Amino acid sequence: MAQRYAVHCTDLGHECYEDGKVFGAVDYADAASQWARYEDCNSADYWIVGGQHAHVVVTPVDADYKQNGEPKKMIVTGESVPCYSARLVVSGA
Repeated sequence: MAQRYAVHCTDLGHECYEDGKVFGAVDYADAASQWARYEDCNSADYWIVGGQHAHVVVTPVDADYKQNGEPKKMIVTGESVPCYSARLVVSGA
């Protein structure tokens, strides 16, 4: 079963884990990566995948969202992955 982690971003002015978003993850890095994906998709700025890094704090929390372990500071980065497609050109169409 996945551990719950609250992830908050100091770059966005978040001050404590209660300002963050909670994710079920296998470890701190997984939670930070899930947060980055969430942040990029929901802000529509795509600032992390666009090349900027984010400073986050990942804190284990229990089912009541109370701190349940040692917080760790992490840097999250992303990269864009090219996606290509091809289609058949039909003659006479």
